[in-house]
Amino acid sequence: MSGRRIIFLDNLKTLVIALVVVFHGAMSYMAYAPEWWYVLDDERSLAATVFVVWADVFIMPVMFFISGYFGAASLAGTGSFWKSKWKRVGLPWLFGSVFIAPYIAYLYMLSRAVPMTFYQFYAEWFWGVFYQQAQYWYLGFLMALYGLLYLSRRLYLAWLRPIQGRFSLTVFFGCAALCALSMGAMLQCYDDAVWIHPLYVLCFQPTRAPLYLVVFGLGAYAWRSRWFSQGLFASPAAWGAAFAVLSVAYTAFRFDYGYEWHGLACYSEIFAVLHSLFCLTAVIALTALFQRFADSYGPWGRQLSSLSYGVYYIHQVVVMHVVWLLRPWDGGVYTKYAVMCVLSLCICTLFSRYVLSRIPSFSSSKSR
Repeated sequence: MSGRRIIFLDNLKTLVIALVVVFHGAMSYMAYAPEWWYVLDDERSLAATVFVVWADVFIMPVMFFISGYFGAASLAGTGSFWKSKWKRVGLPWLFGSVFIAPYIAYLYMLSRAVPMTFYQFYAEWFWGVFYQQAQYWYLGFLMALYGLLYLSRRLYLAWLRPIQGRFSLTVFFGCAALCALSMGAMLQCYDDAVWIHPLYVLCFQPTRAPLYLVVFGLGAYAWRSRWFSQGLFASPAAWGAAFAVLSVAYTAFRFDYGYEWHGLACYSEIFAVLHSLFCLTAVIALTALFQRFADSYGPWGRQLSSLSYGVYYIHQVVVMHVVWLLRPWDGGVYTKYAVMCVLSLCICTLFSRYVLSRIPSFSSSKSR
């Protein structure tokens, strides 16, 4: 069971990683873009801001859900769990965090013509206010979650013993309540935009960390309960409609639209509830929709799926340089963004195919 491919999850993973690429590109074109972002274009768009606010909710939870599902399958299998995870996730995380993330952070200086060498930046600035792990934070956090999964198996041997169960609203609202309560508690201590890096090991948003833990656990529970072996586990129409409604509601809430939500005393609590409901609804809806409509490979589907990890791994370097390259072009923000998306996805895919796929950590498509 652990080695069997779930085609619709492969396809969902491929789509979400493509969304990650265009999401990070959109941040360079946001109206009111964060000033710390690596490369910013002079032309900005409110549409890019809306897209970033919307996509920021669910793209990483979907990835953690899929990782939880296949992580449980891997742990229950006969292979070496930690050997495969260190090869596939741990070593790329360490290499990316130590050797690539500092250069991505240095692009902030380069793109603003700050007279500073990379060595000077690395020695004097990176280990202070500029410390980050770029997209590799996900790999480090995933290794920590694998550790918790492994520990839970050691403490309770029957935890991953397969059972027959179905997805239910009880499970959904239980997870939503847990996410909302934990996120609400974190919002009392941290702003949602804050990242922390305890001991320079993990790097994450504390307000989102409990949510990632819950959806990862939900993915493991989905594998244990055999949700996807009993036909459609959830209604694509009903959950797709809920996803659309919450997309509008969440975006309207974040942008206020004259209702002055930010002035409410209970704003953090409402934000935590709405964010959690939207996130979990998106995970269930997208999984159900792909199970119903994308449970087969097209001509290029299998290869794109096998290359998607490499695309994720290298995309920040590529996207930021393409944005920088296009910055002088007076082609209009939407044209530049479209060209950036196409160029970045093509370059990342080709680099994954002809460079990264030759490295053992990226060559196997079975380990997730």
